[in-house]
Amino acid sequence: MNKNLLIIIMINLCMPLFSKNICGEKILFNGNIFVEATRSIENKAISIKDQRINHIGEQDEFKMCKKEKVDLKKGYVFPGFVDAHAHLKGVGYRQLKLDLSNTSSKEEMLQRVKVYNDNNRNMQIIFGEGWIEKNWSDKTFPTRFELDEINSNIPIILERADGHAFLVNSIALTLSNIDLATKNPSGGEIERLSDGRANGILIDTAKNLVQQLIPAQTIEDEKNAFALGAKIYQQRGWTGMHDADSLFIEKIRIFENLDLDLKIHFSLNQNDYEHCIKGRRSIKIYADGAIGSRGAALFENYEDKDSKGLIIYDQNEVRQLLKNLYELDCQIQIHAIGDRGNSMTLDLYQEFLEGTDKDLRWRIEHAQNVTEKDQQRFKKYNVIASMQPSHAIGDLHFAKDRLGLERLDYAYAWKSFIEKGVVIVGGSDAPVEFGDPLQEYYAAVTRKDLTGFHDEGWNLQQALSREEALDIFTKWPAYAIFHEEDLGTIEVGKYADFSVFDKNILTIDNMDILDTKVVMTIINGEVVYRHE
Repeated sequence: MNKNLLIIIMINLCMPLFSKNICGEKILFNGNIFVEATRSIENKAISIKDQRINHIGEQDEFKMCKKEKVDLKKGYVFPGFVDAHAHLKGVGYRQLKLDLSNTSSKEEMLQRVKVYNDNNRNMQIIFGEGWIEKNWSDKTFPTRFELDEINSNIPIILERADGHAFLVNSIALTLSNIDLATKNPSGGEIERLSDGRANGILIDTAKNLVQQLIPAQTIEDEKNAFALGAKIYQQRGWTGMHDADSLFIEKIRIFENLDLDLKIHFSLNQNDYEHCIKGRRSIKIYADGAIGSRGAALFENYEDKDSKGLIIYDQNEVRQLLKNLYELDCQIQIHAIGDRGNSMTLDLYQEFLEGTDKDLRWRIEHAQNVTEKDQQRFKKYNVIASMQPSHAIGDLHFAKDRLGLERLDYAYAWKSFIEKGVVIVGGSDAPVEFGDPLQEYYAAVTRKDLTGFHDEGWNLQQALSREEALDIFTKWPAYAIFHEEDLGTIEVGKYADFSVFDKNILTIDNMDILDTKVVMTIINGEVVYRHE
């Protein structure tokens, strides 16, 4: 037989097999894809098989494939964005409760409470959340007396957006037996007037003093809030999230069995540490409070208050917990915001991580105010810094007043961490912040608020490059939960999780990032949200 003819026959025989191999079960076409191999946007198509990326190739390669085809509408396809620190149940509840977020003044916030009160005359308690004074011209906290004017007959309890403070009215204090003789609980503070009476602000663990007044949520309430939060996250373009609530194992098992079409990494309450599973569940505890409510633990006093903040945990208890987790090869996340809170947490981590060959990837959540010396310790002990870019652009409206210019030099130090080789994972802390991946990305690359404003001493050199910002929401969240082989980049063999936008966020002008739209959210190769 003619040699050339034989070659042609062999090629033709192999073509169907070749086509079948690259076709997979589904084709995503007509997209601009951020391919990890070249770290660039390429006009490619992707085939999916068994929920994973089967092949990445030229559009023409897939013409003969007789498979389901999904038109990406010329969208820009990035690895699935993952919110590495948020409270999904809270995101859902924010839509179901009295929402006090995004108020421009104290008067507007109080007016929302009044309208809610007037429209719900049969309520036995008013519980709202989301207020924060950062955008108010008068940045002082409200007091119980202003709530008394709205309703003095039933408890009113309003949670600050960061979750670290309650504003309550007088009857809530009375029903909780909070008076002149009540002492501050460990890790908390009852703010007081000059005459010693409580002013209605309860910081951190002092919130627990009125907790019994808040009706318990049923498990159905929680499931509904969780499902609503997942739906909202799909619409915003997230494909996964690390849930930062400290949940008991019974709740986690219920939520794990919900069909949510969102990849969730859960954090356990420390009392259930034995149910920690590497790569699936970690432990979450608190070291200190927040800067806005002056609960973050500092080495020196706040600029605007004679206080160094609050340490919430007991060091000996945490040391024992870390010992247990170290022996189980389990991960922990500790909320630490102030320079003292971070340093004390690193001291405890160092006791176990010094000289170890274990790959534990322990985390510190927020890491907002970390000295140069302690930034080095993050790198030395492979501690992951879980940081939220929108905190910086929100806090800039009050951080200088709380911390002063000197401490701002090592606050929200994203670039410094990365230059030292520290792994940063990006989150939103929603519902504390809005929980939009594009707002978080914008904040990371601009270090300015949503109007383009930045304050004195805000160290714009700490902003990230476009690719660095992309990585903290894609590649590094996968690493942080031990799934870097399966998630985080667009490569053959990894799960087909994609956030598809209508603009190239790597190159467009800064303000255009905020106008970018989500075209699709794709998880395991399935379109879970499509912009119509």
